[in-house]
Amino acid sequence: MEAGWISTIFTAASKTTGAVSKTTEVVSGFNDWLSFYQWFRPEKNLDNVQLHEELWKLQTTMPVMQEMIDKAEWSSHKENVANLLKELKVVFYDSENILGELNYYKLKSTTEKGGLLSDFTKKAIFCSFDEVKTLQQKAEHLMSQMNSMVLHDGCRHFIKSFRPETSSFPNESKVFGRQKEIKELIQLLGVPLSIHKRKRAETVAAVLNHQETLIHGAGTEGVHVLAITGIGGVGKTTLAQQICQNQLVKSHFNQELWICVSDDFDVTRLTKELLLSTGEKTLSDSLNSLQTVLANVVKSKRFLLVLDDIWDDVLTENGQEWEKFCAPLTNGLPGSMIIVTTRSSKVAEKVATIDPFPLQGLKDDVFWDFFRSCAFNCKGCIIDADLEIIGKRIAFKLKGSPLAARTLGRLLRINHATSHWNSVLNSELWELKQEKDDILPALRLSYIYLPFRLKRCFSLCAMFPKDYVFKMNIVVDIWLAQGFVEPQGQIPISTIGQYYFEELKDRSFFQLVPGNQSRDKYVIHDLIHDMLQLVSADECFVIRNEADLLNVPQNVQHLSLLTENNFDCKKFLDLSSCKKVRSILIKKSLNKTALIPIIDCWSSSLKYLRFLSCGFNTITVLPECVANFKLLSCFKVKLTRICTFNTFPQSYCSLYNLQTFVGRNCIFENLPRDFSRLVNLHLFDVKALRHERYRTLFKTDGQYGYLIKLLKNMNLHGDLDLEAEFLLWNNFYSQLLSQQ
Repeated sequence: MEAGWISTIFTAASKTTGAVSKTTEVVSGFNDWLSFYQWFRPEKNLDNVQLHEELWKLQTTMPVMQEMIDKAEWSSHKENVANLLKELKVVFYDSENILGELNYYKLKSTTEKGGLLSDFTKKAIFCSFDEVKTLQQKAEHLMSQMNSMVLHDGCRHFIKSFRPETSSFPNESKVFGRQKEIKELIQLLGVPLSIHKRKRAETVAAVLNHQETLIHGAGTEGVHVLAITGIGGVGKTTLAQQICQNQLVKSHFNQELWICVSDDFDVTRLTKELLLSTGEKTLSDSLNSLQTVLANVVKSKRFLLVLDDIWDDVLTENGQEWEKFCAPLTNGLPGSMIIVTTRSSKVAEKVATIDPFPLQGLKDDVFWDFFRSCAFNCKGCIIDADLEIIGKRIAFKLKGSPLAARTLGRLLRINHATSHWNSVLNSELWELKQEKDDILPALRLSYIYLPFRLKRCFSLCAMFPKDYVFKMNIVVDIWLAQGFVEPQGQIPISTIGQYYFEELKDRSFFQLVPGNQSRDKYVIHDLIHDMLQLVSADECFVIRNEADLLNVPQNVQHLSLLTENNFDCKKFLDLSSCKKVRSILIKKSLNKTALIPIIDCWSSSLKYLRFLSCGFNTITVLPECVANFKLLSCFKVKLTRICTFNTFPQSYCSLYNLQTFVGRNCIFENLPRDFSRLVNLHLFDVKALRHERYRTLFKTDGQYGYLIKLLKNMNLHGDLDLEAEFLLWNNFYSQLLSQQ
């Protein structure tokens, strides 16, 4: 009965639009567990048969849970769904942990004993029997409860109440600032800023010539597209409305049109709406008929069309839907323009024929005027000096976001007591109750719209504090360690992780640090970070001081230890109670006396740890206890000075899940014979040696005996690159090959 119920849900999930590809993506991520299921052959006794069945149930339920979590995100504004979603995520993560642990024993058995089950392994597996069964029961119960609450149609779109339809008429009676931006946009549209001092035709021609120099598209004929980009709530729609209401713009274009696109880029629907806005009657729903009429309507007009709030679905079928929509619009008179507003720079780059126009927050002085009007809701009133001081400190945290100003202004104006304003000041934005049209719900839409694989990757970044500067590689390393990156053929898995990062950057989740010459340092916008804390709930935590240790969530998975120098590191021992931790990032370097006992303590309790990054001031041997982290996939060690070790620890060769080892300033004179047991190793990066799956780079001063001794126990594939002070001799190659 239970297996049949699971089959029914899985079938229903697969019937939704686009779910076949999504399910394929999900299942591909569980090939290791399927392999484990096939490897584990039950002996002829009842306990073995039952465990075999329960493992099969849980393994096949994992894709269904993932599909349910993804669907439930779209209904997470409902309190009941949000609560059940949180519980289902816990079950999902716990299931990943137990299946990952069992897969370790599979790797251990096949690597050490040719696939035979040892008595120890059998005992370890059967100890997990009750946990596997309990997780399956919890998953079935939660999904049955959620089944009637979440979206069931394949087309997942934002609820209208969360994305109200916009028009060319401004909601605001007064707009603060933006005069500079309006002037620049008007020029980009080809609108003459002054038409009374010279003949209109000459002015238009001159401006159009200037405009053409900015166009970088494939051609310059037909309609041109200008994209306004920026994060949610920064004022893209308001700016586009101001452009449409500008008298110079109105007199320049024969017709202004506006369509609120949102996340449903349906060419037929949009073409029909466009025709209706021109006053034309539509007698057919045929796209060909609609586009024929539209082409005739625009051929005698220089028009301005605003497509407000476009999302990534415009890029489906490699952008062919966009090209199809624009086809009849190319009949417009020269100078016709389309303005697109979008949060995605990737969308902007695809559709725009003019360099995108990135919109930033309001300048400090203008923003304070706007924030004050939101918080006091009065003109010319006298503001209490204490409230003004507090208000300016609150405004500073909002980074010039107009929607954030309205959100906090509404909370502040209900009570002008300094105690109330201080409580708002001392609260994180994500801790404050918000309405559906406030800043965090608006920004959360960007998160909800992400595919599941990117949601998991981005939510993990809540382990970084505000204004934390990071590089791509550290984020990708953590994603890889968690198994969040799906393999794609022969493409290196790290390259795929970099693709993920670029996708999130294109959606404005990551921003380049201003003034960063190498363009390799990133930061998360403060408001995006507040939204991130909201969606990651209790999964990530940052420890800066001893007080933070008292607030670590029970189910925390990813920890950053960014403590000050006067912090008592022995307090880290308390983290042994966080049994579900998967990632630990220790920023500062510690001496071995302080850190090794801590890692030793963790190794006996944090059995699901997959990522560990730490540093040492002085050390003679790497801590052997690291070998107890069975699921460890990435281990990064940074030494403050160069240290030479006799050998890479033999015990580490039992870390069968290890994909990445980075030893900054580490030199190993030998690698143990069992080094080849690290069957999942993708990167071994130490001083003078960088060994990857298909390439090995060694910098040598000519000591080839040392080189051969070091490489002989490696699984070498692909290229071997050597950087030496003199040419390599042929007999060196023969010596090396004889060792492999």
